[in-house]
Amino acid sequence: MATQAQVELYAGIPFVSDADLNATLEKAGVAPATAGALVDENAQSRLNGLRAALALLALIAVVALALTRRLPTVQPGDNEAELSGLSEDAT
Repeated sequence: MATQAQVELYAGIPFVSDADLNATLEKAGVAPATAGALVDENAQSRLNGLRAALALLALIAVVALALTRRLPTVQPGDNEAELSGLSEDAT
C-alpha cells in the first residue's frame, strides 16, 4: 500500500502528487518532455480546483452573512431593551 501512487481523499477524489506522477510516468516509459508537460498540467489543475473551491466557500460566506440581518438583536426577556425599542418606534 505504501507504494501506491494515488491517495484517496474525502468522497473518493483521487490525489496524485507531482513526485508520484513523475515516478509513475518515468516507470511507464513516457518521454521526459511529455512527462514534464503532464506534471505541469496536473499541478495547474489542482490549483484551479483549489481556487474554485475557495471561491465557492467565499460565496457561501457572503450569503450567510447577508442572512444574519434577520437575527434578533436583543435577547428574549430583556425588558429594558424591548422597552427602549418600543419607545423609539413610538416617536
